[in-house]
Amino acid sequence: MKGLDMLKKIMAIILLAGISTIADAALPLAAGGRPEAEIIIDAKAPPAIKFAAEELQSFAGKISGAKLPIVNIQGSSKVKIFLGVPADSGILKDLNEKYKDDLSKLIGNDGYAVRTDGNNICIFATEPKGVLNGVYNFLDRNSDIIWPRGLEPFDAIYSSDPNLNVKYSDYIDIPKFILRGWHICDYPKQSHEATELWMIRNRCNFIGASNVTELLERRQKHGFIVEFGGGHNLNTFLLPPEKYAKEHSEYYAFMDGRRRPEGRNQLCFTNEEMTQEVIRVLEEKIKAAPPYVKHFNIMIEDNWNLCECPECKKPITLPNGTVISPDDEAFRSTQFFTFLNKVAEAIYQKYPDKQINSFGYYFTAVPPKVKLFKTINVRFCPYVKDDKKTVENNPKWKKRTEEWIAITPNIIWREYYGCASDFPRPLSDVVAQDLQFISKLGVRRVFAEYVPDAERKNRYKKSSTENWDASAMEFWIISQLYWDPYQDVNKLKEKYITRTYHEAASAMSEYFRLIHDAWYSNPAPSHWNDNAVKSAAFYILGKGLEKPCRDALTKAEQMTSDPKIKQLIIRNRNCFESLLKEAAMQKAPSIQIPFMQTKSCPDFDFDSAVWKNAASIDGFEIMDSPEKKSQFKTIIKLFHDRRNFYIGIKCFDPTPGSMYSLPAGQKRDTWPKGDHIELFFDGDKKASGGYYHLAFDFSGNTYDACSFDKKWDGNWELQTKMFPDGWSAVAKIELKPMGIDINQNSTFKGLFYRKKDNPSEHSSWGGGTVHSVASFGDITLNFE
Repeated sequence: MKGLDMLKKIMAIILLAGISTIADAALPLAAGGRPEAEIIIDAKAPPAIKFAAEELQSFAGKISGAKLPIVNIQGSSKVKIFLGVPADSGILKDLNEKYKDDLSKLIGNDGYAVRTDGNNICIFATEPKGVLNGVYNFLDRNSDIIWPRGLEPFDAIYSSDPNLNVKYSDYIDIPKFILRGWHICDYPKQSHEATELWMIRNRCNFIGASNVTELLERRQKHGFIVEFGGGHNLNTFLLPPEKYAKEHSEYYAFMDGRRRPEGRNQLCFTNEEMTQEVIRVLEEKIKAAPPYVKHFNIMIEDNWNLCECPECKKPITLPNGTVISPDDEAFRSTQFFTFLNKVAEAIYQKYPDKQINSFGYYFTAVPPKVKLFKTINVRFCPYVKDDKKTVENNPKWKKRTEEWIAITPNIIWREYYGCASDFPRPLSDVVAQDLQFISKLGVRRVFAEYVPDAERKNRYKKSSTENWDASAMEFWIISQLYWDPYQDVNKLKEKYITRTYHEAASAMSEYFRLIHDAWYSNPAPSHWNDNAVKSAAFYILGKGLEKPCRDALTKAEQMTSDPKIKQLIIRNRNCFESLLKEAAMQKAPSIQIPFMQTKSCPDFDFDSAVWKNAASIDGFEIMDSPEKKSQFKTIIKLFHDRRNFYIGIKCFDPTPGSMYSLPAGQKRDTWPKGDHIELFFDGDKKASGGYYHLAFDFSGNTYDACSFDKKWDGNWELQTKMFPDGWSAVAKIELKPMGIDINQNSTFKGLFYRKKDNPSEHSSWGGGTVHSVASFGDITLNFE
């Protein structure tokens, strides 16, 4: 027994010695608030590496109170931290051989390696942005720092540690996506420095295009991939009508009987003279841009307003003899990329290092039937899909994604994760699966649009910081998934909440859980344009979660003594209370539809007896802004005969001659471009969150679908007619194909929407949002 006791004591001494050895192995950056390390960079280090040194010095100092010196020659500090790209560095040139395996894995990406040899720590990469990424991750691994927002003072949250030690300093980290970022929208010059810094600190490397030299230089300093030209730029960056329209109206779309340079329509893509002018203009832009800019944008305008001239309507004959007819889904995409191929090939002859970026969006979302030139990059935009479902469960977008991958490796996945973010939509669960899906297909570049963490009022008279008050955690998690989509989303949430809210983490976790579970438990689809107030009414008030959510936020505020964290929680709560206040005031519109017998569908005389006795909606509100009345009056008349729904619509327009639509006689399910009406009814799709969608223009072209499935065809008749004060429509819609039976479900959800072009306005019944069931009104069919 004595021998055994002695053995236990010896083992305990050995174990303690081992623990001591491990603790001693941790390298000190600071001791008692005094520096124990120095940061060493080359005297002529590039801007991004100098910035990396400054960021390491700054945040290590904030955490420890010690200012680590930045030097070019080694000093007497105990610990040395070397930063650089070995191939271009005098101080790290020995690493080219010593860590050649690491460096070979880092070629072509902005990953990094951290290696330690004695008291020397090396953070290195094959490009400067990799070093900057490595610094942020080094701080992340060796402290509890987090960069939760761009807005000060929430730009960094951390615990003080005057004895800051390095415990993790031997690893390599390679991103799954080589382009990762966010495109800032709804802000001057699409730029906001504090938000850009947030992106950098969360290892993003892309922010979108700029034509402003000082912004390009700032972005180069921060290691961003820079590009030139902006978005939706055919009529601004390339061929502004104020310069060309007078003498070259033929460059612009021919619609409704004339060339239309006004209104930012598409160009006449078959006009060879226009193509040559675009080439000439782009060459001039390339000469004027800083030499480090490698990417130039040629982006279709944000509409379907395509040229209808005879040349643009002619079938396309491909080099192999295949003929693409105008009614082929890929016709317009093939037409555009045929034009773009000519531009890209011409530019390549003079500037082989420059790349052309363009959209796979709207009519170009369908992959073309021509091979793309090698310098063309396509930003594929999976717009208008149910964000609660993965791409693999959105059949149309899954098919298009796979088709694009089959014709070009140069795909950039361009998403809308920051849209509708003024309500805390918990998208990251789905985003992780989507990013895994596209990663397996070989996509290596991804970004999404969002708004900056800025106090400035946006076009909706709200500060975009409100989006961050609601969704900062989602922005942060998605940014981490850009680096590695195979990370556990729940663990990322836990990390964000724990590091951001400290003692209040458990209560904030409960708040976010309540929202998350309510959102995913309801089958109603969610889209990029969801209305936040209506979402609050639907998911919080409708689920009885007002009190538990408020209780969690109140408890969180009480749990923390940190003034910065308390202020952040107050912002979260103010966002919640603001949404709930508006949601309580906004009652969904409702209407009772009378029963009337009729032998035939009534005509356009809305003063006739049958229409006078119909239910009436006298005017629309601006979509998403129900407090604002439409400038262009719309009147809806409604009745039913138990079998059919009769709808009379009068669209007033002071200048009906300026309206645009496709010519009459389009193939069914051709989307009605220009001025049109859309109708939504949930019918028997309520339980699944779906709906039936009917649309038509003043020329009588029609579209119908079940949610986004165009294979569904309703049974309906339509008449349209132009008048001096606008246009009218009368529709007879059979109820049964939509699963509406007056004896079983006489009340259902619906929405009436009008798109007005030139000038543009989106208006709807009660200000409801297209495709968003949460914003639909209640329609009741009266029995008698």
